[in-house]
Amino acid sequence: MVTILWCYSRNNEFLKDNVDYNSAADIAGQANYLGVSLQVDIIKQKSPTSKVGFTAIGFAETDPLTYTKLSSDDTIDLCRCQVLNCYVGRLAMLNTGGESKGESNFKQARKTAVVNKRTGGSGIIMRHKLLSVLLTIE
Repeated sequence: MVTILWCYSRNNEFLKDNVDYNSAADIAGQANYLGVSLQVDIIKQKSPTSKVGFTAIGFAETDPLTYTKLSSDDTIDLCRCQVLNCYVGRLAMLNTGGESKGESNFKQARKTAVVNKRTGGSGIIMRHKLLSVLLTIE
């Protein structure tokens, strides 16, 4: 039996100044790490929206280099942070394909799949169906 764990953070304490930090790369990465520690087979995660979560909400101590020299605001770097928290990609991490919004849905899902694969992830899940993403990125 394969276990897929939705590792979404949903904590009202992570909402500050009308900004939702639940999908920040550092908070989402920590959720991934907890899922991996539970020994699940596959982690499902939302695409990260920012790199700063813990410092913005004033929770946990983080070295300032984490947010300056060791990462950037680039979407690939943010997703890479999530993959690194899955035991450096040893455990499969899938990103959600995005919300169903009609025309833009496929475009967003394609972008998410490319970012996920470039960071060492395993693909995307879209509409609750596991999609095999066969992309060769050079």
